[in-house]
Amino acid sequence: MKASKKTLKKFIKGALTIREEGAYLCPLRYEEGQIEEFKRADSGWHWRSQFSSTTRIELITDATELRLDYYATDFSSSDCFFDLYIDGFAHEVWRVRKFNFDRVTFTMPEGEKHVCVYLPTDCHIGIKNFNINGRYKSVKDKGEKLLIIGDSITQGYGPYMSGATYVSSLQRKTGYDIVAQGIGGLPFKECAVYRGEYEPDKIMVFLGTNYYDAVDVY
Repeated sequence: MKASKKTLKKFIKGALTIREEGAYLCPLRYEEGQIEEFKRADSGWHWRSQFSSTTRIELITDATELRLDYYATDFSSSDCFFDLYIDGFAHEVWRVRKFNFDRVTFTMPEGEKHVCVYLPTDCHIGIKNFNINGRYKSVKDKGEKLLIIGDSITQGYGPYMSGATYVSSLQRKTGYDIVAQGIGGLPFKECAVYRGEYEPDKIMVFLGTNYYDAVDVY
């Protein structure tokens, strides 16, 4: 059963913006206005702001197979992965093919389960043709809305396994509705301050290695 774009959007979590690039949906952690600010500030921050880091596809289903088509561009590291978690535990990993169009296919056990597909941490991803061979329903948001601002640690740079980042782990443990705005190499500049319409219950600012001995930290 192929899900429509509208239905797929309901499954996407952790994104402030879902950009349509042709037939593909691109989950983004930043709003378009923020991305434009990064463009004016620094080219590296700009392209990293369009990565799918800490976003995920989340649903309840009794299906035994899930697949989707994707394209991947603008890699910042050598390895990126789609991670499949079932009922909070890692189940399968799919390595992304660089600069290519490809299809992800995951197999799953029978019975109803909570499924999360974590999107890659360190590249720009577009997804389409979400197919699943069973019944499915969206997961209602629970817990508080949490906005996390930081650098590469918040983005998830390092483990490369998208479900193993501390933001993804925090989300699984707490059930918070988390948007994580982290970019590798970003100190706490004015362009990193969120000014959009999203209203979180809490904001957390993580001071990573890019802030150590910084001269122009705000």
